[in-house]
Amino acid sequence: MLGVVRANSRLVVCDPAGDCPYPVLHYPIFINGAYLFHVAMPCCCGTLACLQDLFLKFVRRVEALCNDFWKTTVNLESSCHRVLIGLLDGESMTDEYREIQLARTAIPQAKQFRLVRFRFDASMPYRDRLQVVDAAKGLNGGACYPFVYEEDLLVLYYTDQACDAALSGRMLYADVQRTVFEPYGIAASASQAFYAIGDLRLAYREACIAWAMRAPMEKECASLFGDPAAPCYAFEHALKYYLLSESCDADLVAFAFDNSILSLLAREDEQAGTNIVQMIWVYLNNERNATVTSKLVHVHRNTVLYHIARVEKRFDISFDSPLLRSRIILDYQRLLLEGRVR
Repeated sequence: MLGVVRANSRLVVCDPAGDCPYPVLHYPIFINGAYLFHVAMPCCCGTLACLQDLFLKFVRRVEALCNDFWKTTVNLESSCHRVLIGLLDGESMTDEYREIQLARTAIPQAKQFRLVRFRFDASMPYRDRLQVVDAAKGLNGGACYPFVYEEDLLVLYYTDQACDAALSGRMLYADVQRTVFEPYGIAASASQAFYAIGDLRLAYREACIAWAMRAPMEKECASLFGDPAAPCYAFEHALKYYLLSESCDADLVAFAFDNSILSLLAREDEQAGTNIVQMIWVYLNNERNATVTSKLVHVHRNTVLYHIARVEKRFDISFDSPLLRSRIILDYQRLLLEGRVR
């Protein structure tokens, strides 16, 4: 049937035959150039011209529904989406297959990722959801891959910069607030920064957990800042609450700590023979007093201020943030448990 589709129309009229004594109208449905199925209608009564007009109106409605389904559910407009969804679902795939499918994207060159999850309200019309998806394409200056997964919008942030501040929490917060939260009122949850696309499933779990832990996070923000509302709930701030939950998973916790700022600094201390991690710990436990810190770690006060400012600039953080301080202290205690602090 595809071979006889006319150049100016997809409609095909088949004459009566042995298997059907009536004329049959056929219309193949193509979405983005891909053939999906045929719509067929036998014309057993009425004039053919009238039935053909009604049939084409019905077909246009079918095509509209298929386009909506395609854009919001199937995600076949990009081959990388199928790979990303496969990673989330834990599908078995070879490294070679994954590399081939992602070769046309920026993912192989990316040095760092974050996964952001937007939860759609069940009553939100598909048309409105598509507007949010279109807006999400502008997140991170366009360096992202939005795709729908299990009725949620996921956005994979990526950067090819070696800069540790490229996907900082402060940048993410402001980006989500400006692009999605303020115009559409949809909040997000996010994973920590991670460095290998193969860890996408763990990052997705982080984003889901951050959303599940939003109630205590909102109460904490209300007590600290007077406002519980947040455009984005980040897993780096949710981890302490997750550790207290009964469903705490050791593998996910290890992944979270291994990708933390302090763990990265600890690895650098081990390689370079420095002790920046201990300096930060002493600084935070002495009310961020550089003079006291310098005496306890036996360096000049200006040296303390230099290293603190350097770390803040490198990761786009501020030790004035009580949320950051609580996470840093948690990371340090983990390093003590692992025996990685000199």
